[in-house]
Amino acid sequence: MALLDGVTELDAAALGCRYMTAYRAVHSRAAVRGGETVAVVGLGGVGLAAVEIANALGAQVIGLDRKQSQLAAAKKLGAVATINIDGLTPEQIGERVKAISGGRGVHVSIDAVGVSKATLTALYSLRKGGRLATVGLSSEEDKGQLTMPIDLMVFNEWSMAGSLGNPQSEYPGLLNMIAAGRLKPSQHITEEVALEDVQSVLDRMPTFETNGYVVVTKFN
Repeated sequence: MALLDGVTELDAAALGCRYMTAYRAVHSRAAVRGGETVAVVGLGGVGLAAVEIANALGAQVIGLDRKQSQLAAAKKLGAVATINIDGLTPEQIGERVKAISGGRGVHVSIDAVGVSKATLTALYSLRKGGRLATVGLSSEEDKGQLTMPIDLMVFNEWSMAGSLGNPQSEYPGLLNMIAAGRLKPSQHITEEVALEDVQSVLDRMPTFETNGYVVVTKFN
């Protein structure tokens, strides 16, 4: 399949798991619309892509993370506000999100982490009738089981959707947004490496020494 005009090879290469996953969560599962407020919890590869995509869809985005570098990156990608959540409880973070979003909370939360604190933070950031799309999988500690504030979910009529990857049927919409200049996946690329250097990148990943997307562009 030939790339659309306006979609560079680097843009296409950067569509890998994280960017496509973010598109599915923001566009399809959370159904973000223009004029809505969106909180993105966790500003790693998926989270930062979610910030860019939600912003391109016309939402006002609040980025949440513990690292100042990631918060700064979210601002560059269109976040109108950021919150350093280090040391705060989900309830405290929710109050800060509400203070930024007019006292009511956000329309949509994207949980791009999956651990219990991130999921609860995403929930407590929502307004009445808010929607949560969760992308991340739980930690070894959680073992796939999270304790949910079910009474609050009922009282506030929150809805929650899981989101896994991105089906091929949704590629046309994503590629059209890139071709139109509304999205630029290649801006998330921080390293271009040779095939022979891939192992060194993999060795750095467990200790979180990589940042952004790493793309193989040299094969000889």
